[in-house]
Amino acid sequence: MTRPSDKIKISKSKVIQWSTVAAAAAIALFIWIGISNSPTTIEALAGEHKGVQLPESSEVQLNAGSSLVYDEKHFNIDRQVTLEGEAFFQVHPGSRFIVNTAQGSVHVLGTNFNVIAWPGRFEVSCFTGKVMVINENKERLTINPGERVIKDEATLKLKSNTFLVTSDTPDWTRGKFVFDNQPLKFVLEELERQYNVTVNLTPGLEELKYVGHFESGDLDKAISLITGPLHLYAEKNGNMISIMF
Repeated sequence: MTRPSDKIKISKSKVIQWSTVAAAAAIALFIWIGISNSPTTIEALAGEHKGVQLPESSEVQLNAGSSLVYDEKHFNIDRQVTLEGEAFFQVHPGSRFIVNTAQGSVHVLGTNFNVIAWPGRFEVSCFTGKVMVINENKERLTINPGERVIKDEATLKLKSNTFLVTSDTPDWTRGKFVFDNQPLKFVLEELERQYNVTVNLTPGLEELKYVGHFESGDLDKAISLITGPLHLYAEKNGNMISIMF
């Protein structure tokens, strides 16, 4: 014969079991919602270029060491991406398209443009269409094909200049890296990304201006093309490179 006290114990046990199941279900649902709402991140490793097709058919080419983040689930409604590094965008015509970076944003409708957003360097080059660039101080500058916006890192102001459009895509997408009076530190950072090497530069040479280019595929030739015009000397030990006077 079951006593009343036994019925109470059984009832309490069932409540505890159902409470545990409900709690576990709630946690699982919370985790699933978190995973389903998490953004998509695409990364191009050192020495790698990666092509990305966005949900609404826009295309992005990521340079080595760069990353792109976007909300795949809602992208057709809100076309926004976050870029760290360098990428070339071929935007499918449609609603406003925004590239967010730590140093400013780029707003377009349908056009082709290149964005460089490395620490200490922010540049936007327009190949087709029209591009509006906005820096962190809300300064705005609109550019047309063959025009480039560069942020002055000392004043944070935007300024523009022109470049010769010789192709539908920037040189780096074809493995050629061209520099027009750029600080040597930028050139060597690009070399590190493209060849997955580490460069040690003699202090004081960082701001030395470089005019020239290097290409992917032959590290020794790339080093020679960089150091030769500047009359510098390079030593290579595995993936470590030292550049000096």
